[in-house]
Amino acid sequence: FLNWDNYQILARSGTVFCLHTPPETIQTRLGADSERPLASNWATLYQQRQSLYARIPHQIDTSERTPEEIAEQIIQLWQKLT
Repeated sequence: FLNWDNYQILARSGTVFCLHTPPETIQTRLGADSERPLASNWATLYQQRQSLYARIPHQIDTSERTPEEIAEQIIQLWQKLT
């Protein structure tokens, strides 16, 4: 999302989780991937959106975790919230 109003709309319909990782990890994961349309300017987008993303109350750090571990953490957090 690009503005806080969009987050509020999403939050009214369910729990929103922010998946984040340090910029260095993002760079490593993307590498020289030219197939992803946003890969070329990801750092600019990250910087522009970071203040909004940081406001989301439910943060999940994805660095050093497998997708399965991340999914499990989301499920556990969601179960605590419901």
